[in-house]
Amino acid sequence: MEYVALAGRCVIGSVFLIAAVGKLRDRSSRDGFHSAVSAVVPGVRFARLGLVVLAVEFTVAILVVPAATAGWGLGMAAGTLLAFSVALWSVLRRGVPVSCHCFGRSAMPVSRAHVLRNTVLLAIAVAGSIAHADAADVALHPGGAVIAVTGALVVIIGVLFTDDLASLFAPTSRSSRI
Repeated sequence: MEYVALAGRCVIGSVFLIAAVGKLRDRSSRDGFHSAVSAVVPGVRFARLGLVVLAVEFTVAILVVPAATAGWGLGMAAGTLLAFSVALWSVLRRGVPVSCHCFGRSAMPVSRAHVLRNTVLLAIAVAGSIAHADAADVALHPGGAVIAVTGALVVIIGVLFTDDLASLFAPTSRSSRI
């Protein structure tokens, strides 16, 4: 269970940190995040909601690092990912044409791939939280830790390239085939 907890902490901490930094990276990223939040939650002032999202993302990234607070961080991540998934699903149901600016700039409109990505991350946060609660306070074997972190890295890369993977596997129209 210790290795599942380690992998979950690595994935969630990295994804939340990259998401927060990506939104603040440059003016274009900040503007895209602003327009996405305004479209996803119409009528809510961006300044408040945007700051809350960023604060939560940074807080999760910090909390999952030390073992003493990792359970809190993973639980907070699970709640946040549930809220993000509901918001994305709502956008799809309402047919709002908005790009997902989860990691900064993006031109791809919100799709089921984004909901699936968040659902997978939610499952990782929950599994990591459960594993962390059940994990014994023992030293990790270096080989097991390397495998857990390597697996986490593969998941992180998949998450970061969700848009590219979704467009790669999206069905093409007959006119665009060669």
